[in-house]
Amino acid sequence: MGESTQPDPNPLAAIAEAAADLGPAIEPPGYRELLDWIVLTAMEVTGAGAASIAVLHERTERLEFVAASGSASEQVIGITMDAGAGIAGWSIASGQSITVSDAPSDPRFAADVAASTGYTPQRVFATPLEGSSTTVGVMEILDAEEHRVAAHDESRLVASLAHQAAVAIETANLFRDLGRVMFRAAAIAAGTGDVQDALEQVAERARGPARDLADLLDLFHEIGQLGPHERKAATDLLFTFLTYVQGNRG
Repeated sequence: MGESTQPDPNPLAAIAEAAADLGPAIEPPGYRELLDWIVLTAMEVTGAGAASIAVLHERTERLEFVAASGSASEQVIGITMDAGAGIAGWSIASGQSITVSDAPSDPRFAADVAASTGYTPQRVFATPLEGSSTTVGVMEILDAEEHRVAAHDESRLVASLAHQAAVAIETANLFRDLGRVMFRAAAIAAGTGDVQDALEQVAERARGPARDLADLLDLFHEIGQLGPHERKAATDLLFTFLTYVQGNRG
């Protein structure tokens, strides 16, 4: 007879721990579709041959192309590169938009990436995607019609599209971080049965944004234990604070 397999003593914990590994895959509904629409619109507005968006992964210091339209768009999706490489990397590092008219002769040009897609652009426009507190990616527009990309209205629209992309990426990042925190807390709570204690443990172990999110979840859990009038008052205070902060940005 073969060896008997013992059932998992805590299947809920095992599921929650497995779910934690899927945290990076969690994203808001419609996120990819919005980025696809942004690059398509940017390409059409500027008469470009292609356009793309790459997300900056701070932990690995890599750029990942997640949306593309136009020439070689299918080959571009999924490509990763060092965050400081290429014209895109220069734009992120400097925090500035840049237009390169003869890209293949520019020392910053990522020729290996272009070769892997089978499309070598002559003109490259890159602009960093600035979130509320950090750069979250870069948008590139390739072989745009020069008179159109430089026109005032088109330039403003491209800037607006870049802002929308930054907001979408930042929201998705927050969504993923929140998912990781919730899954980690679920794994702990499955063993202890104490949600608040689990959230506090995650907050103690986490760093950076994850710690802030764990603290917020812990706070919301406590608010959830209050009566309806107290919960309504807490919600009103939160919205008032957000309105104040948003009105004083910039």
